[in-house]
Amino acid sequence: MKISKFIERSPVVPTLLVAEAISRDLDTRLKTFDLSISEALILVGVFFEDKEARPSELAKTLRISRSRLSQCLSRLITAGYLNRKIESQDARFINIQITSQGKHIALKLIKIFDDQSTRIEAKVGVRKAEALAESLLKVFE
Repeated sequence: MKISKFIERSPVVPTLLVAEAISRDLDTRLKTFDLSISEALILVGVFFEDKEARPSELAKTLRISRSRLSQCLSRLITAGYLNRKIESQDARFINIQITSQGKHIALKLIKIFDDQSTRIEAKVGVRKAEALAESLLKVFE
């Protein structure tokens, strides 16, 4: 088709097509946990911080709005995966802690995200996959 050349030359269309395919797969796999992709990333993000995480740092790192983060945090707290903790030195600040149940789920989520990475690496190689991730993140800088 004539659009094929456009697709081959444009970084936008292939990125969208791949993102959509990955998103569909993740949505299907995350249904087991009743989590959205954003919620899964937040839970994994807090897991990697060990003790606690600041919501503002999570929003910045994951490139999601504070209102979306707040919605996701509320669902994750209600599910029993996270807790809010008021900072002892300044009650205006809230930190997020992962629960033992949250840690258990986070480990399963990490496996799901790793499986996606492994699939990409199998197609293009580890170095190209890492270069792809680096290039895509530069778009948001």
